[in-house]
Amino acid sequence: MITDRIFFLFTLMIINISAFGQEFNIRGQVLDVEKKSLEFVDVVFLQKNDIPTKQSITDSIGFFQLKIKAGVYTLLLKQFGRELLRKTISIDQNIDLGEIPIDKSLILDEVTIKANRRLIKKEVDRLVFDVSHSVNAIGGNLIDVLKVTPGVSVMNDNVSIVGKNAVKLMVNNREITIPSGGLTNFLNSIPANEVERIEVITNPPSQFAAEDNYGLINIIYKKRQNSWTGRIYGNFLKTTYPEYVAGGNMSYYRNKFSLLLDVNGKKGSEGVIEDSKIYYPNQFWNGRTVRKDSKDYLSTRLSLQYDISKKVSIGTQYSGGFEGPDIKDNNKTVITGSENTTDSLIFHPEITTGAI
Repeated sequence: MITDRIFFLFTLMIINISAFGQEFNIRGQVLDVEKKSLEFVDVVFLQKNDIPTKQSITDSIGFFQLKIKAGVYTLLLKQFGRELLRKTISIDQNIDLGEIPIDKSLILDEVTIKANRRLIKKEVDRLVFDVSHSVNAIGGNLIDVLKVTPGVSVMNDNVSIVGKNAVKLMVNNREITIPSGGLTNFLNSIPANEVERIEVITNPPSQFAAEDNYGLINIIYKKRQNSWTGRIYGNFLKTTYPEYVAGGNMSYYRNKFSLLLDVNGKKGSEGVIEDSKIYYPNQFWNGRTVRKDSKDYLSTRLSLQYDISKKVSIGTQYSGGFEGPDIKDNNKTVITGSENTTDSLIFHPEITTGAI
């Protein structure tokens, strides 16, 4: 009898573990109120603090499908950077959302949508966005364009591709490396009118096959004849501590030769306060950590290229830099007893971690 009970509990535990890790199929079709399908709609499932968990994109008939683990999520639908729908959804089984109608007032006008569709071309392994003929290239920068590129999500300093665990960045078909804190500054430093097109590559070429479930964003610059451009920028932000961001870029084109140079960096710190409260039967621990986070970095990229023909070119590229993360924190915890009197104090003086 005891053996049977243990076996039953063990089986129940296995079932619960299996259900917890199981992924469920979610599908639906995005339409307007007139039953017209909406293509290139980003379908994003968000966790707390709007962190993307799973993403998909609607096809030519507005259909999408993905797999996601059980939980409570915020379903976000957006098209060309415009938010169409946001709602909470609980997932504990396969769900067919059916037709999801979108308020016509939220949808871009038909002329704009048709214009955007002409700018986007689907190929076997990638989606190509013709930036050179887009209105988003007027007065904006590259991050503005990526925000409206189908299948791409830009949040804070993170750029992601629908359905991919990680993203690599390429410029003119060559992979580049950027310090973790410098991506936004790099993207902001590139004027949109310098870009010919953006390629969102969901099935990378064979030379990248060793990587696990990632995508590529390939930025192709315009080829200009006998010209040069330059840009210098700087920002200052003062909150708890001052932060300085500065950089510049230059492009030079002469006959079949081109040179691209980009330098950007940041120096400064951010103030962070973390509070913790722990309740015990006879004690209350009230803690506070005051932290100073420094994320200094310098990033440099130099590219030289010579066009042998319209389809063949040779060149070299240098991409490098350094990061100097540094965290200093002070922690104080007050322990009070059942009569709300202070029993003791725990104090950790300044601790430095992560310094390079």
